[in-house]
Amino acid sequence: YQDFILSRQAALLSPRTIEFYERTVGELISFLSERGIYEPEGITSALVRGYFSSVAERGVASATVHAHARGIRAFLRFLKEEGYITALINVKMPRVEQKMMRVLSADELVVEIEQKLSWVEKVVTKWAISGTSARNLTPKDAQAKIGSTAKVSLKNLESKDFFTLPSPIRFEVDFKSPWYAYLIADIPGIERESGVSVRFTGSGMIEISGIWRLMLNACMSQLPV
Repeated sequence: YQDFILSRQAALLSPRTIEFYERTVGELISFLSERGIYEPEGITSALVRGYFSSVAERGVASATVHAHARGIRAFLRFLKEEGYITALINVKMPRVEQKMMRVLSADELVVEIEQKLSWVEKVVTKWAISGTSARNLTPKDAQAKIGSTAKVSLKNLESKDFFTLPSPIRFEVDFKSPWYAYLIADIPGIERESGVSVRFTGSGMIEISGIWRLMLNACMSQLPV
């Protein structure tokens, strides 16, 4: 176990990633010790599956179980590469539950805006016909309609009662995988909320937008295992 953690540190992984390996592999070691397994040669596929089941029984999300499996898979590969075991222990990755998020259609979005933001000047340039087709204004007509509405909005600017978020603003993000939460937690000002959630408190939406862009950029990077 200690050699594995040292190998992760030597690979210059982030402190959060090292912490992740310490926790997931450390929990596996405790699980094995409780069953009288103290040497790498005693680890079997059945025991690893039993560990995954014990994690799932805690009621955590399937993405959390999958993240544990990734950490354990890296540990088992290390044991084989370093000669601690003679054969690689195959790990079947747990399935991650796919949650479908419903997206509003263009027409539904217009209705939503009218209900929640009645003071906003609206321009509709596209109307849904079916799930795969729509009727659009020509680019020239759309440009003209947007321009005329923008002029009306500017004239009525002083009479508008704008909605302002109270400061400070608390921004919370839930990720599909705990790996992203561990990665994002290295950004200054970010705090871990849970295994898959982070939060940031900013003075205004400009600061929040900047942090959101940093999160997106960080998530686009590859996290080594």
